[in-house]
Amino acid sequence: MTKLFLNKKQPHIFLHIHKSGGTSLMNTIDVNYNKKNIHVINGKTYRASYQDFKGKDKSYRNKIDLLRGHHFFGSHKYLRGNAMYFTMLREPVSRLCSLYNYLLEIDLYKPINEEKMSFKTFLESGLAMAADNGMTRMLTNHDFDKVPNGEVNENLSEEAIENLENYFVAVGLTEHFEASLELFKTKLDWKKIPILKVDNSTKHKKISKKEVEAIFITNQELNRFIAADLKVYQYAKQRFFKEVMI
Repeated sequence: MTKLFLNKKQPHIFLHIHKSGGTSLMNTIDVNYNKKNIHVINGKTYRASYQDFKGKDKSYRNKIDLLRGHHFFGSHKYLRGNAMYFTMLREPVSRLCSLYNYLLEIDLYKPINEEKMSFKTFLESGLAMAADNGMTRMLTNHDFDKVPNGEVNENLSEEAIENLENYFVAVGLTEHFEASLELFKTKLDWKKIPILKVDNSTKHKKISKKEVEAIFITNQELNRFIAADLKVYQYAKQRFFKEVMI
């Protein structure tokens, strides 16, 4: 791990990966920072909100101690010093299953419900770029939406892993949420972890993880939507268990 992680006074960046437990996590972390020095990227208008952040006066951005929300790797260039990233990743099949169920429930993309899209059709539609190797997309040096649907390749997964290795002080796993919080507390010098409030969970699930796994087995061509994320997650998992004793 590089020396930049040794300076606890540097700003922190929580890169919120879709459907990886980030909303629940954000309910716990703010207590460790001065509210005046927290900047939040609005998830509902993430692109406009991110542009607004980048356009802020430098004197404002230099005061930020925590930047959090749905945004892309590269935010450190707009903050003071050597900002330290942290994030939570999730087993890719579970994350995709959760994303599909969640989008059905909130009806964010109307065609999914109106056309009664199957999981396979949903992936191929490109409606939600977060469904196409969404973790890799957010962790690379490319604009989240610019790589066409279904074209996230192995080179991008390697780039994501390199960024995790060089810029992320901690990488948690949704499947080990409490242990991840303890890891963040240690690495980011948090003073406490408040009571966890689970939020943004899907109440009415339309499809199960087993059903999604069966779809991938039956439709091998769909692996292109998950292959890069599987590689990134494998790296994160190995790293996590080296740092945390469970």
